Amino acid sequence: MKRLKLLIFIVSCMFTMTTIVEPLEFIYADCLMYVNSDYSSNNKNSGLDYLNLYIKDIHGEVSNVSANIDGIECNVSCYDLNSNNIPNNVYFLISISNFSDTIEQEQIDRVNSKVQDVLKYLLKNKSSNSNYSFQNSLLSNDSTIDISTAKDVENIDFTIGNCALNSKLDDILNDIKSKNTPSKIVLISDGTNDANPSITSNYIVQELKSIPCEIIPVEVEPLSSVTNQEDINLYNMTDATSFKLDELSINTLKKPLIEQINDWSNIKIFQVDLNSFEKDGQSKILKLSFTDSDGSNSITFPFELPSTSSTISNNDNDDITLNKKAIVIIVLSLIIIVLIVAIVIISVKKSNKSTSNSTIDTPRNFNTNQKNIEDIKLPDSFTIILNDMEMLGRYFQINIAPNSRTIIGKSPQKCDLIIDYEPSVSRQHCKIFFENGTVYIEDLNSSYHTYVNKHRIDSPTKINDGDIISLGYLNLSLDFKI
Repeated sequence: MKRLKLLIFIVSCMFTMTTIVEPLEFIYADCLMYVNSDYSSNNKNSGLDYLNLYIKDIHGEVSNVSANIDGIECNVSCYDLNSNNIPNNVYFLISISNFSDTIEQEQIDRVNSKVQDVLKYLLKNKSSNSNYSFQNSLLSNDSTIDISTAKDVENIDFTIGNCALNSKLDDILNDIKSKNTPSKIVLISDGTNDANPSITSNYIVQELKSIPCEIIPVEVEPLSSVTNQEDINLYNMTDATSFKLDELSINTLKKPLIEQINDWSNIKIFQVDLNSFEKDGQSKILKLSFTDSDGSNSITFPFELPSTSSTISNNDNDDITLNKKAIVIIVLSLIIIVLIVAIVIISVKKSNKSTSNSTIDTPRNFNTNQKNIEDIKLPDSFTIILNDMEMLGRYFQINIAPNSRTIIGKSPQKCDLIIDYEPSVSRQHCKIFFENGTVYIEDLNSSYHTYVNKHRIDSPTKINDGDIISLGYLNLSLDFKI
């Protein structure tokens, strides 16, 4: 197996020599979003290459803007979303539960009528650069409501049975991440949240801190007894800054609501000019400084320039240069092939002489830093944080309770915790469960297997704080929040 890994590594090196590095995926940080949409050309000095940083929570006018990359000063411009008609998304999530036999139809009709009245007003006063989308907080994926005009609102019942408030908020936040445009969520809710308790309100609030997005709460009088007061408090729905549905029938209160929806003054775009930089595929460090009403601000942001694709020139000298490069690549490739053949022959000879048993292959190497808590008794409920060891800042959360079970995999229909960005994770990869005061992990016949501290497991295996579990090639460190 070591020979196979070595062979794969050498072939990968050869492949890298002739491959163009793709632009980076979008990266999130506190109050920061990297958008690569203007990085549209692989040619040097195309005149179209910029790094756009969306930074939120900026107060007042911005001045003294400067930027340098690896110590080299570069041009940077600051744009205001309000004055530049930059497209933005506004999500309307209506989460009102009528899940009770004691609710009178007259009360349901009254609440539904007020929601319709508010939505028609908002559609009538919609900003030209805003994209509106509407959803009910149903647990199913088909909760999108088709609304484009005020007339579409009149025949829709916005009160539903079971509500999955946190689950739908999590879906919307994931959609915001994929689109990478400034967004707001108008949450018209009574706080009901009676489905999918694995996604907590605290988790949603933490996610909001790292995304250029904010929730605008509209408080609705609860119709159902399953209202979660914690959800109401966390989303600021009992605060004086929230809007109340009963009062929004008065136009003087509807106007401040539409003004808050259309106000993007706290988000700025800093556009850094990269056209003078050689696209060499190397890592760079951007340092951005600016001043707002709160004082001086400084942000350090690592990123990577793609490699420039070779362009054939009509100039004879350029043709000669390209030919020389091609000859060098061919010679180096031949040398590498000879080395590969030699390594394989030597390895085969050694293996014929060896009498040792073959070992089981394990995922990519990593360092373990296991804490010794074998003797610490776990409480009935706590939280496990699964930290991605190769993508800093990405983590997953599992809430542990007596007899709880969390299935992990890439299938949204079959799993409680979805991990869909690593190909080696199966549709239903493993499950983590809590039984008799102990946390266990069990592989679910996954294609690339499950490992605990580099050891493949074939049966339910105890896991502790500080352990490292591997789902195929995805390495996750465990942090028990007790």
